[in-house]
Amino acid sequence: MKKKLRVTYNAPVTLTFAILCVFILLIDTFLLGKHLIPALFTVPARIGTKIGIGFNYKSALDYFRLFLHIFGHTDWNHLLGNFAFVLLLGPLMEERYGSKMVALMFVVTAFVTGVINVCLIPHPLLGASGIVFMLIVMSSLAGMQDGKIPLTLILVLIFYIGGEVIDGLFQRDNISH
Repeated sequence: MKKKLRVTYNAPVTLTFAILCVFILLIDTFLLGKHLIPALFTVPARIGTKIGIGFNYKSALDYFRLFLHIFGHTDWNHLLGNFAFVLLLGPLMEERYGSKMVALMFVVTAFVTGVINVCLIPHPLLGASGIVFMLIVMSSLAGMQDGKIPLTLILVLIFYIGGEVIDGLFQRDNISH
């Protein structure tokens, strides 16, 4: 007897996040002339900065941007670069920790990276690199047991953080490095 194969929505947080990001980039690119993402899905620069527009603590929209920036991407290469990792690691983390915990980690990561940007970084940012890093760390920590630190965690931290720092130092692209 043959078993029927069926497609399942196996990782609702990860898949919904990916679909929303694609939808936002599609609308921004083809309908709104690249004005939506800078207006709504980008964290403003450091308070009092002279580069770009700084965070306005009186603006409710700027507080929402602390969370929404993870949905904005500069172009399709940026989106695909992030989602190669998100779609690989997200479902594994949802299976291990549950969708609610992963959703909470997405929200906390978005907020923390947004606040760090507003406090320290002199240019706006957008993208899901913080989410990617959180998923990488979560997946590496999933192998921890009895006080043992996996070498893979150390190597991932060195290579990923090193790559992001190098990109952040030499590229002024407003992407979340």
